[in-house]
Amino acid sequence: MVGDVDCDRDRPGVAELMNEAGLTHGGFYKHFASRDDLMNQAAALALVDGEPKMAEAARRNREEPRTGLIDSYLSARHRDAPGTGCAVVTLGAAAGRGEAEMKEAYEKQVRSFWNSSARRRTATTPMKCRPTPCSR
Repeated sequence: MVGDVDCDRDRPGVAELMNEAGLTHGGFYKHFASRDDLMNQAAALALVDGEPKMAEAARRNREEPRTGLIDSYLSARHRDAPGTGCAVVTLGAAAGRGEAEMKEAYEKQVRSFWNSSARRRTATTPMKCRPTPCSR
């Protein structure tokens, strides 16, 4: 979501995006080669900006960092302010439909999150698994 523009809904046009940003349509092309260039750059920035938030959430539970991430993701604060939420979740569908540049930025950030989570796990703190209903 960009302000009040739902990027997943209708693929907003340049005029709608610029209006939401308080800028003119003509000024757009001085900064971006195309609408997709804007979307790619915005997605890459949003994805990178989320990394410190995830690291902070993971630090809330040093024994099991994923618990900190889950608690943060499921918090009332996150629920009540979806526009400030996780870009990986928000941009998932758009990345799947997007150009190669957006897909690459998305994949890079998902891998970074995964690797960061893996580094937090050590031999002394193995992943804890919950039994599934089918396991006995």
